[in-house]
Amino acid sequence: NKNTKIDKEAIELLVKYKWPGNIRELENFLERMVVINTTGIITVREVAPMIDSDDFFMEVSDYDLKKAVSYLEKRMISKALKNFGSTRKAAKHLGIDQSTVVKKCKSLEIDILRLKEYE
Repeated sequence: NKNTKIDKEAIELLVKYKWPGNIRELENFLERMVVINTTGIITVREVAPMIDSDDFFMEVSDYDLKKAVSYLEKRMISKALKNFGSTRKAAKHLGIDQSTVVKKCKSLEIDILRLKEYE
């Protein structure tokens, strides 16, 4: 009887994960996540450690380290920009310079203006 939601990024991760136990494994996983969740929102930060994320990254990268690093950087920078609202605040949170965030947004094709539209 808990009212719990799953954020969009967590859903994306769950959809991309190959569930070896099919629907039963997914059902059990979601029940466990609802029980242990204390905030009412299940996030990718909670989901990723609970599934075999190594398989997930190998699937995404096709065994290419550069692709996997780019994928992770893009997700982390996009999330920080959405959460903190500016390149300066995102950079501080990520532990990098603001100019690095701007350069990576250009190289990773992250549309900063589009991200701000969804705040």
